[in-house]
Amino acid sequence: KPTEPAAPARPNERRDRAESRAALAPLRSRAKALEAQIEKLEGEARSIDAALADPRLYANNRSDLIARATARRGEIAKLVAEAEAEWLAVQEKLEAA
Repeated sequence: KPTEPAAPARPNERRDRAESRAALAPLRSRAKALEAQIEKLEGEARSIDAALADPRLYANNRSDLIARATARRGEIAKLVAEAEAEWLAVQEKLEAA
């Protein structure tokens, strides 16, 4: 009775997995950088929101500061939205890989 040959082992399987991980490393790194950027921007937004909620800011007639803070808050909202969109795109690429 002849013996059946064993299924060929993939000697390169470990190397292939390592190469795959290495190929995804820049995407993972970018996702982490975006998460840090979003967290930093949200922290700045919270600080601005707290300052704008303080009645003393308005009592001191600091319209220049109020205008700058409001403008920066709008800029932050835009930057967060852009970073979140990029983060989602990176996550989709990671999941597809």
